[in-house]
Amino acid sequence: MRNVVVTILVAMACATPLAAVTTVWKGPTGGGLFQDPANWTNVVPGTGVDDLAIFNATTNVDGPITFNSQVSIGDIYFQNTTGRLEMDIGDYQLLMSDKAILGTAAGQVNDVVVSSGQVQSAFIFIGNAAGSEGNSLTLSGSDTHWTTTATTASIRVGSNGGSYSALTIADGASLESQTQMIIALQGAAHNLVTVTGNGSQLSVAQSLSIGDNTSAGLPAQTDNQLQVLDGGFVTVRELIIGTTEYSPNSTVLVSGAGSRLNVRGGQQSSPSSSVGQQNDVGRASANNRLMVENHGVIDGGAIFYLGRYESSTDNLLSVTSGGSLTGTGVRINNGTLLIDQGAVTLNRIYDTQRVPPIVLGGVFRIDQPDAHVDFRSGTLTTPSAIVTNGQQFVIGDGSATPAMYRMTPDTFGSLPRGPGADTLTHTFADGLHLSSNAVLTGSGDIIANVTGVTGAHVKVGDEFGIIRVTGAWNNRRITVELQIGDLTQTQTAGVNYDLLDITGNFVHGSGSAIIIDTSLFQPAASETTFRVIGWTGQVSADVGSVLTFTGGPTMAYEFRSDGLYLTAPVALHPGDANGDGLVNLADLQILGDNWQSITATWAEADFNGDNLVNLADLQIIGDNWNFGVNTDMAFKQALEQTSLALPELGNMTWLALLLLLSNRRHGNNISED
Repeated sequence: MRNVVVTILVAMACATPLAAVTTVWKGPTGGGLFQDPANWTNVVPGTGVDDLAIFNATTNVDGPITFNSQVSIGDIYFQNTTGRLEMDIGDYQLLMSDKAILGTAAGQVNDVVVSSGQVQSAFIFIGNAAGSEGNSLTLSGSDTHWTTTATTASIRVGSNGGSYSALTIADGASLESQTQMIIALQGAAHNLVTVTGNGSQLSVAQSLSIGDNTSAGLPAQTDNQLQVLDGGFVTVRELIIGTTEYSPNSTVLVSGAGSRLNVRGGQQSSPSSSVGQQNDVGRASANNRLMVENHGVIDGGAIFYLGRYESSTDNLLSVTSGGSLTGTGVRINNGTLLIDQGAVTLNRIYDTQRVPPIVLGGVFRIDQPDAHVDFRSGTLTTPSAIVTNGQQFVIGDGSATPAMYRMTPDTFGSLPRGPGADTLTHTFADGLHLSSNAVLTGSGDIIANVTGVTGAHVKVGDEFGIIRVTGAWNNRRITVELQIGDLTQTQTAGVNYDLLDITGNFVHGSGSAIIIDTSLFQPAASETTFRVIGWTGQVSADVGSVLTFTGGPTMAYEFRSDGLYLTAPVALHPGDANGDGLVNLADLQILGDNWQSITATWAEADFNGDNLVNLADLQIIGDNWNFGVNTDMAFKQALEQTSLALPELGNMTWLALLLLLSNRRHGNNISED
């Protein structure tokens, strides 16, 4: 075990400060306790009752301290009026059976730094008296670890009215509470906890609350903050911001790549509830903020609740600039959810430990007049939504950055399986509006009247899916994208093709667009007609609507009284990649564009179904060359345009192709070796 220097620098508030000296804790071999002069060189901490050591202006002045062994003590009080105390404990342990307190009376200002070593105490109190302002504790370095063990709130910053208190965990240090942590009690304001730097960690076994326990007549507990910055990590079971009516204007900020706040959530026991732990942004006070930005992350199994009570107004949950928030749900009573180039993902949690198993959370819920969503850009992913706040729900702000609302299926397995049976409901009582940068995607049941403007996109399904709409759908100026897949075995909506099914009027024309992606299409054995957009009533006609096919063959379509129907062609002629009934240069070009692909479809010139585009497919084109076209003209064009049509193919391949086509023209075949 190496000798380790524990530095305690305290500037003494006296007329003539002493020069810096080196103080050494020699360990219990000198006899007595931590305060025993026999165990020290130079300055000795003051002695209090019940195994109490006191660092103040009369006992420890200035200079480094080295520890040569473990320390055991009841309490340590830091009672300086000025100066800095720096502790470098190294490989040793500082064990306190009770409290570490910075500031026990008004006028005490302590700056304590622990730069290495193992520390344990029952409590940490910073700013433990009204008027004891500006106390700070800093844990720094990857060798620094502090654990608190009390059965009640073991870490208190701004503990008993001591405002401007600070706790900093930096450069890989860690602090653990085996119970609860509180920032700001009894009128304490302007307190700050910062966790910053890669590997820096704050772990709280139970709740972390900001603004708590205010007695009558005390000032408000305002402007208290938790910051997780530049790779820092904080994990708590429950987060409560603005705990009392008198603790407004508090902020939790997660910012910077690698920065993470993990709110674990879990079953709520007080009050008993069958949903996930509800974590408050403004439990009882106003103007509180939970903000994640600059690629920071908030995650866990929590329901984030904005403004639980009437007194908690104007609260903010902000996800911006590449930040992300993942949880069980979001509920807004009073306040605003802002998404601007950020990502919010809500997951239903299935608790298999319960008998019978139950669903926890999974709700995006806005149900009060003072609840707002400002969804400018980014992504909002949720399996369900209830929006009944008297306002139209708007996706996007019309900017250049997309705003995607993604409906996810119920993936935890408690609902019946089958086409459409795993989708949940998204209710927008006052309507759903798609701005020009809006993207509505996924599978789900929508209860709303839907409107949009030019530029808005609806992409049904993640691959194949169903969107069911109870309400009117005004598709003027909206682009709807649907995909048709492999119809060889079955033709089932949501399984191998997309369906937009509207129980209400479908208004289209005047700039609406429908895009059918057939790049994955594989034909059935016989001609198949199926509906891809359904409606109860049709308003306008297909005049002014643009329907296009992309990626593969076109299909016959018809606007009927109850929907848009497609008729898929039967199996295409071998070599006809684009489905136009011809085998010609267009198909040869497709083959060249996908030459040597290993994931190809028929529309990409894989005619034998092995997902490869190679000489075998070239042979098929050759065997069927000029199908449906003038043979002499087709061969002449092939000879004249080969060098322009497919420059990707090598000379030997082209030689093989010309021989192939020449033999085909004269009624012969060649084989691929």
